[in-house]
Amino acid sequence: KIAMADLRAFFGAQGFKNAQTLLQSGNVVFDGGRKTSAALEVLLEKEAAAQLSLKTAFFLRTPKEWEAVIAANPFPRAAREDPSHLLVMFLKAAPNRTALDAFRAASKGREAFAAHGRQLFIAFPDGIGNSKLNLASLEKAVGTRGTSPFGRFRIPGARLVVVPRAGHTAALAAGEEGARLLESFLFE
Repeated sequence: KIAMADLRAFFGAQGFKNAQTLLQSGNVVFDGGRKTSAALEVLLEKEAAAQLSLKTAFFLRTPKEWEAVIAANPFPRAAREDPSHLLVMFLKAAPNRTALDAFRAASKGREAFAAHGRQLFIAFPDGIGNSKLNLASLEKAVGTRGTSPFGRFRIPGARLVVVPRAGHTAALAAGEEGARLLESFLFE
């Protein structure tokens, strides 16, 4: 766990400008320059381990990538009618589709999965809290790490929050309280 002031200072020490955080959420909006999200993830993970003794995964998306996530929603009906039961899991890499299909076939619940690039959309028709789905098992099955920084991702009417001169958003795993606060900040 790291204090948000320390996280902002860490980003500043890496030469990133305009680093902003929200409460103890682990989410950072910053100007990452021209580097790709994948290159920045590697850099931040390496430097966090070296400078902060923090071994964690960073999941970055640019504003353009966020727009693509919203546009790619494969569950528009769930987004309109039951948005609190729709989750987007941000992944380090595109999932292994064969493994995802096998996981889907073995799943005992009514959850629906759809992969798009480095995202995995999951619709929980019976509610997230009632699901037997284990996200850690899902990560293992698809062969890549993931996070869902907001607990759920409401797509209908979603507003993309663009911070001037901010080029990337980094998400660290956050507790439920931090996710709820960040979600209300971004989408309410």
